[in-house]
Amino acid sequence: MPDAKEHPDKVVENATLAAVESPDIDVERAEIKISKKVVEQGLLSGLQLETVVYAAMRHEKTLANGSRAGFALWDGAGMGKGRQLAGIIHNNWRCGRKKHVWVSISADLVEDARRDLKDVNEPKIEVRALNDWKASKKPTLKEGVLFVTYSLLISKDSDGKRRLDQLAKWCGKDFDGCLFFDEAHRAKNLYPTAGVNGQLPKRPTKTGQAVKDIQARLPRARVVYASATAATEPNHVGYCCRLGLWRREAGDDDELDDAPTGQTAPFESFLDFLAAVRGSNATAMMEATAMALKKEGALLSRSLSFADCSFELIDGVMEASSEQIFDNAAELWSELHRAIAFLSETEQLRSDFKGVDSDDDDDMEGPTKEAKLWSAFWGAHQRFFKELCVATGVPRPRRFSRDFDRTMKSRYRRAW
Repeated sequence: MPDAKEHPDKVVENATLAAVESPDIDVERAEIKISKKVVEQGLLSGLQLETVVYAAMRHEKTLANGSRAGFALWDGAGMGKGRQLAGIIHNNWRCGRKKHVWVSISADLVEDARRDLKDVNEPKIEVRALNDWKASKKPTLKEGVLFVTYSLLISKDSDGKRRLDQLAKWCGKDFDGCLFFDEAHRAKNLYPTAGVNGQLPKRPTKTGQAVKDIQARLPRARVVYASATAATEPNHVGYCCRLGLWRREAGDDDELDDAPTGQTAPFESFLDFLAAVRGSNATAMMEATAMALKKEGALLSRSLSFADCSFELIDGVMEASSEQIFDNAAELWSELHRAIAFLSETEQLRSDFKGVDSDDDDDMEGPTKEAKLWSAFWGAHQRFFKELCVATGVPRPRRFSRDFDRTMKSRYRRAW
């Protein structure tokens, strides 16, 4: 794409990954219908367009178990992974695939997904949250993006209806749209103790199991794993079953009758992969695995360069007035805690929370109404003080930023 724009900041790659080249781009091996406006106006940079193209190429491959091959987008923070995912939807939408699933960590990020699609010139693609419908109802969204959180994916309603079943029913058995796992590392504990003495873990995490299950139920989905911290241990990649590293899932003894002729995988199962990677130099083996995936066109992992960055720690950002605001807020929440505790103990508190009655249903599992109430309280408490700490720390860095702009031509800056 000769008209593609450069990325707006310097980008680097791990030295090990840089030692191997991605496969040559072959547009005949994939459907590439990125609009001219996206390229010429730089709505996606050249590096971001590279992701869209390699994902499209990868999704045309079939793995040894008959599933469609997946793609790993393991770029670092600041590379615009959300916009790249939107770019992949943009390309697939123009290819006629009009139903997609976007899984992420927070319900608030649905607005980010809408913004990212708007930024790639797709403001008309409707993005709806799965919890807009009851678990017992099939979503009425005919075309668009269904946004799901990991916590919602593992949930079910009071009648036992599972959200995962609801999602699979909306997609249909022939679903060939995108299935994004944004912040995919949330599923990294699918096999938290896998490989210890050759045994499978007794209880995989619910999130990891749900991510594995939805991939199994949608074998033709175009899977993308997006994360800046995809794995820190070899067993953390267990959820990445579409990368083609192993042929069958751990503990799966079923025959694979639909495996395409001539397709093979480096390892028979995930445990075989784990046994080979773990050892005296597991880090080197993981790097070798990443190199192999990049060479196959299954992975991209880049990050912003810190070559021209400087770091300065600014102390004393909270002003005297902010300290008083913090003290007042702490007293308010203490008073609220005492009030809720009193009303709860005297059974005067009316609550819409539903849970297991621990007195009458000892054989049932799950949180009680009171446990859900306090979970909501402390969650709101944490979010409030997190935002308050950020807000009280803004004035000082803001003044510093203005002074910095007067002395230097700063194009990019980030506050942590």
